[in-house]
Amino acid sequence: MKKMNIAGAVLKMALLGGVVFGCRQEETLMPQSEQNVAAEDQNAKVNATSIQLLSDGPVELKYNTRGRNAGKLWKVIVNDVNPAASYYQVFDYSDLLIVKTTYKSLDNTKVGEVHYTLSLSGLCTKSKNLSTGATYIYEYNELNQITKIYNEASPNARSEFQYLADQVGAYQSLFKVHLFNGSNVKYKEISYGYQGMGEGVETVKADKYRINLVAEKQEIPGLSDIYLPIFGKFNTNLLKQVSVKPFPYTGQVVSAIKYFYELESDGLVKTRTRVAFANGLTSNSTGTDYVHGLKYLVPLMQPGGI
Repeated sequence: MKKMNIAGAVLKMALLGGVVFGCRQEETLMPQSEQNVAAEDQNAKVNATSIQLLSDGPVELKYNTRGRNAGKLWKVIVNDVNPAASYYQVFDYSDLLIVKTTYKSLDNTKVGEVHYTLSLSGLCTKSKNLSTGATYIYEYNELNQITKIYNEASPNARSEFQYLADQVGAYQSLFKVHLFNGSNVKYKEISYGYQGMGEGVETVKADKYRINLVAEKQEIPGLSDIYLPIFGKFNTNLLKQVSVKPFPYTGQVVSAIKYFYELESDGLVKTRTRVAFANGLTSNSTGTDYVHGLKYLVPLMQPGGI
């Protein structure tokens, strides 16, 4: 992956006596010809966040600006250094269903389509990839956290999620994911940490805007969307490190990545750096995967506002 250095900045806009949910920059305005993308369905239960992520390194995010789905994610544009590898995804909302369609940026060729079925609370309970035919089922605990994802056609092919209480004991954060194949044999274990190597508990930082980094490297079948907020809450603090161990384990290389953050004064992530390690987190790194600057639209509440 090419290293990218993109300055991050937080855009903060306020309207006296209220909240601003739009941005006057041209990149967040939906062209008149594309306004039909804003679905009118009032039953889709995907909650729009008050904070909107506008960019994450080379990725641009756009949101519906009209209708009852205003504020919900509409389009994700991934700009690669190789134009042929660039693509974009469009999200269409209807009654308890989201359809994600992927296109090549170079010629707008459709290359993929996934349907997400939602519960009344807005959580994904089923996904179907129309390109591969794979269908996955999602189960959650009482805290609306994923506990298992399995292949509908082969239920033994599954991922089981293990959580631990966070440092303050107020919530559970993802600790490990155990992956099994169709023969019910464990083949991989992924571990997650929230404080840096050799650092104390005080280095744990709250995650103010959750990006689903658990899905970033697409290690878990059925979990590949980083920005779509329909898979529950994996953690309360910023993810610092991830290690992937093959099973059965007989001393093989354990691949790992570590995240470094620069924060704004309000705690939002300004830059995120991902560093890869060839053999666990104790060996020398193999180099920086990326440095992403993040840009937001943060509505500010004014005195007397709603």
